[in-house]
Formats: sequence, C-alpha cells, structure tokens
Amino acid sequence: ACPDEVEAVMALKGKIRYLRRKLAGVANLRMKVDRPEVVLQQAVFSRGDRRLAPVLLDMAVRGLSFKRSMRAHGLTAWEYAVRPRRKDELFCWDVIDHGLHKEYLWREYLKSARGQLTTACDPGRCRRCGVCNEDTIA
Repeated sequence: ACPDEVEAVMALKGKIRYLRRKLAGVANLRMKVDRPEVVLQQAVFSRGDRRLAPVLLDMAVRGLSFKRSMRAHGLTAWEYAVRPRRKDELFCWDVIDHGLHKEYLWREYLKSARGQLTTACDPGRCRRCGVCNEDTIA
C-alpha cells in the first residue's frame, strides 16, 4: 500500500473514533460504519476508469483480493481515491449528461476538500449549477 493510502485509512479510523466518542451519549443512536479499508475500495470503484476492468475480472473470476489484483495490474488505490485532482483531467461525472456545469462541480470539489458546505438552492431562482433553467422550472 502507498503511504498516502495508509495515511488515508488511518485518518478515517481516527474520524470514526472521534465520532463514536462524541456521539456515545446520544439516546437512540447507533453508529454503523464500514471498515476504512472497504471505504477506500468503494472510493476507488466510484472514481474508476477502464483500467479497473481487469482488476474486477481478476476479483470475480480468479478470486483475487482487491489489493492483490490492484497490485497485479500496477494500480494503486491512492491514484483513484486519495490523490488531489487537477481541473483539466477527465472526471467520472464528465461522461454523464446530468445538466450540471463542470465549473460548478469543480468548485464543489474544492469546497469539499476545505470542508465547506454549500447552501441549498431555490429552484425557482437559483442558476449556479446549471440544472435549473427555464425548461426545467416551468
């Protein structure tokens, strides 16, 4: 595993411990989380590209583990799930016709990296993301 992958998993474990401590006294609340290693794997799949096809085949047909299959194909979870993105690269959402402006999604990506929230929009007036236009709100 890449040091950044290990660091990401350790950071997730720390955040889970923090949340468990802070939420321990809340009545009627049960916190259920996936193991950070599984979360990292899910992040890889959600941001994956064609290079993951042989990885998935090896896992399904040959029974290889995720880590072993990634290693066999010279891929790392870091490059999919952890590394910072560049504005000019192809994003997983670029191949989907969802109506959102790429610039809006890029700003949201940057805000998420800073831990900033976006306020809800008013579909009757808001035009910041590109989804709501005269055709969709009429």
